[in-house]
Amino acid sequence: MFSMRLRLFLWIIVPHEDTHGQLVAQSFLPSGHLFLLKAMNHLKTVMDNQQGSANTAVNEYYDFAANLLVNDKKTSKDVQIALVGKGLSESAAYTIVHNLEVEIKNARKESGRKDMIYGALWCIGGTVATVANIGFIFWGAIVFGGFQFIKGAINYNQA
Repeated sequence: MFSMRLRLFLWIIVPHEDTHGQLVAQSFLPSGHLFLLKAMNHLKTVMDNQQGSANTAVNEYYDFAANLLVNDKKTSKDVQIALVGKGLSESAAYTIVHNLEVEIKNARKESGRKDMIYGALWCIGGTVATVANIGFIFWGAIVFGGFQFIKGAINYNQA
């Protein structure tokens, strides 16, 4: 009897979920406790929905700010003012703009690094193919690779 009470207690405090994320009840639960588990399942669903809508709102603010920074080429201060105008506090607006600036800088740096790698490969490959005296001069690959490497180096250093 004690074991059954303990299992009942554990099911009420820490309900288990099936493979679909739904709380499940075992047949040994009395109908009153089954109602409690259904209520807990409903509460979990409501909390998940509230958390999802909060994440959606935050993502909308980030998308709005990113659009202003990247596409409209607005300054950080202009974006912060626009976010405050949409109802955010100044500290939240600062945090969003700062996080976006860090991500934009990292993306530009990564893009520059990739351009440098591919540019070097094209340039070196064109030079090796030309020196190997296959019968062709691979000026296009050499010039394109050099240009891409320089563009990557500039982007990497500006980020």
